[in-house]
Amino acid sequence: MVAFLADRLRYLYAASALLGAVLCLVLFGLRAASSISFTEPLQLHTTGDEFTNYFNIWKALSGEVIYNDRFQVPYSVAVYNWLFYYAYAAVAAVVLTALDLSDAWLPTVTRFFTLAAIAAGTVVAYATFARAAQARDATTKAIAAAFAVFLMIGPLLGFWSLTVRADLWAMTLEMAGAAAFLALYPRRRFAAVLVLAAAVYAAWSFKQANVFAAAGAGFLLLARRDWKPLALLCLVLPAAWAATFALGEPGWINSILFADFPLFFQAARLLRNLGNVAVKTGPLLLFLAAVAWAAARSMSCRRGLWRSDTFVFAAGASVAALALSVPLAAQHGGGENYFFMLAFFMGLMVMASLPVLAAGGAASLRSPLVAGIAGWLSLYAAVGAVLAGAAGTIDVRRQHPIYLEMKRCADSLPRPLYVNNNYLGLPWMTPGNTPWVLSYTYKEERALARRPFEHGGIGGLVDAGAFAAVAYQSDEQEPPTELDGGILVTHYEWRAAPQCPRTFVFFRKQP
Repeated sequence: MVAFLADRLRYLYAASALLGAVLCLVLFGLRAASSISFTEPLQLHTTGDEFTNYFNIWKALSGEVIYNDRFQVPYSVAVYNWLFYYAYAAVAAVVLTALDLSDAWLPTVTRFFTLAAIAAGTVVAYATFARAAQARDATTKAIAAAFAVFLMIGPLLGFWSLTVRADLWAMTLEMAGAAAFLALYPRRRFAAVLVLAAAVYAAWSFKQANVFAAAGAGFLLLARRDWKPLALLCLVLPAAWAATFALGEPGWINSILFADFPLFFQAARLLRNLGNVAVKTGPLLLFLAAVAWAAARSMSCRRGLWRSDTFVFAAGASVAALALSVPLAAQHGGGENYFFMLAFFMGLMVMASLPVLAAGGAASLRSPLVAGIAGWLSLYAAVGAVLAGAAGTIDVRRQHPIYLEMKRCADSLPRPLYVNNNYLGLPWMTPGNTPWVLSYTYKEERALARRPFEHGGIGGLVDAGAFAAVAYQSDEQEPPTELDGGILVTHYEWRAAPQCPRTFVFFRKQP
């Protein structure tokens, strides 16, 4: 009877997971429909500061310097690693040329490259999860598939599944490295290390924080006292990074190491990010909490988990990911994206624990499965709140007509022009103008005044009368008197511009 109930509970758990995956697919589909069009080049961003990535990919496409000094005109910045910009630019070049599309299509084309990462990542995650769970029956395979979908298009990634950022390909490559390592180890130990190192290096070349799989492998090799593969891992990756830095330009090194960036620890941001991650990862947190409880009560469970190479690998990688993700998520601009790889490793721990728990009998499985079902119920609530309009966002398409209206305004104004909106700084939004896509730290660094900006920044250019026109978007009733510390009324006069709603337009005074 106990075994029968355990089987029924396992089927219920699988059904709960599949329903959760379906809800994730529905939410993802609605969001994708709002952010992608085949008939017009949508101008919108799905995550904050995504437009900076559009700009840097455009620079790579145009052969311009990507890692410029952010204190020099146009005060822009590139913070991701080199392969992100050049890979996306290469794809954009092929598609834009083949289809004879204008630069305005760059956001759409590059968004599809992100979708390719999501598709590949889902396949990799499923294969890794299924192998970890020793999935031989349809029920376990369904659970692995549900977790793969939940990971790659669930509420944690949210709109990041549709955004033009380095995180998604870095995540997919790092997962592929983990999958290859676990498939090869311990039969082909050195090959496992070399393949992992290559994948982690590629992931790092997209986003420099994505090195957690190497930490997981190192922890496993240390736990197994497998010294030679561990020595190889400790040699190969540092050597590859050292060679890259030796060949790298100073601007690139400063940018990816954040060497001279101001760091702002924000406790409120950290708490918000941790709270959001907790709400969106119920299927992982609750199941693993039950596994921890089972392990605390059973020596055989602890031994089984310790003997599982996959569980030990994932546990070590999770500790490394948590150690780096928490402080990064507390910084200015930090978000939930720092926990994406942690979610993968936690999912891997869930999958690897299933055969261990099953070996302990029906009683060992009961509590984790009940907790897991509760976790999926919490996911229903999280996704349901978004679908009901009570939380989050589904539709970003409404940005498009607003940006087009702003572009029509900008097109009617003389150059050189400054608009206090970074998206309008993109080259195809204000052609024939300096692309003012300011660094995300621009305002903070202007206030800190640690280093001078060329020409005194935007405020200095305003004081010098360098712009023929300044478009200042605002919901205020009265026009502003200053911009970035520059006094507008000295060289500019405000005139009514009916073609520019919600915008105060200042024209340079005639001598």
